[in-house]
Amino acid sequence: MKIITVPVAKRKECHYLLETAFQLADDLDANVSGLHVRPHREESIGGDYGIISPIAMNNMSQWYKADLDDELESQAAAELFKEYSDKHDFTFKKSAAKDMEQSSLWNEMVGDPQSVFSVAGPVSDIVLVSRPKKKSSGQAKQFLSAALFNTGRPVLMLPQKKLTSVGKRVLIAWNQQDSVMQTIISSMALLKEADQVTILSAGPDNRARPKTKHLQDYLKVWGIDSDVKFTKGIKVHDEIIDTYTATGSDLLLMGAYSRGRFTEWFMGGFTKYMLTDSTIPTLMQHS
Repeated sequence: MKIITVPVAKRKECHYLLETAFQLADDLDANVSGLHVRPHREESIGGDYGIISPIAMNNMSQWYKADLDDELESQAAAELFKEYSDKHDFTFKKSAAKDMEQSSLWNEMVGDPQSVFSVAGPVSDIVLVSRPKKKSSGQAKQFLSAALFNTGRPVLMLPQKKLTSVGKRVLIAWNQQDSVMQTIISSMALLKEADQVTILSAGPDNRARPKTKHLQDYLKVWGIDSDVKFTKGIKVHDEIIDTYTATGSDLLLMGAYSRGRFTEWFMGGFTKYMLTDSTIPTLMQHS
């Protein structure tokens, strides 16, 4: 794992994101890529025969103010990123290089979160985002959606609060699905550094798919010891949360949308619950 990408803005939750991003990068010998998203700005102000109308003049004034606000916000975001880079003794770089080792890289891109994450996300090893609060703005939800659905990379969703650790004690919510196996494979570097890995199989382990024992053996070949917990699978939400708490875990690793994204979103499901209601650090991948 070499590149940890984290969106940066001058917002309180970004402090928590950056602290976790640099802590993970330090543990994994990775680099942190700070990404600031700037919105598109209209350039045309209209007018006939070179005469600018009062409406166009007003638009020009508003656009100029918006550009100035964006510039100040970008500067503040860059300063915040540099602050955490210096705090963790990372080497600040403005461009990628072959010799990058525990370095920080600053990027600013213009566009909406969907388009920006479509470009920056796939060339990351993991993306960190804050889980929006229920009354968060549409932009916060856009960042989460863009990271999860436009990158094809594992996404670590963090609650908007200070965390003592993330990824030291991992609970894998195993359901024999490709989606969770994909997340596991993409996150192998993180799992190898964990002090504790627990596999939870909620419900019958009886499909013609890899069994819990197969996963445990696979992790063992990678040098990862794991414990296994079985539950009845009657109230899966509660069983996962209860096991997470009982094992003292600090990260839940799971697959995304086993029933299909739109079906689960409208009908409800564990993925939707983790995206909208949970405060547990959660790692998942969707492709």
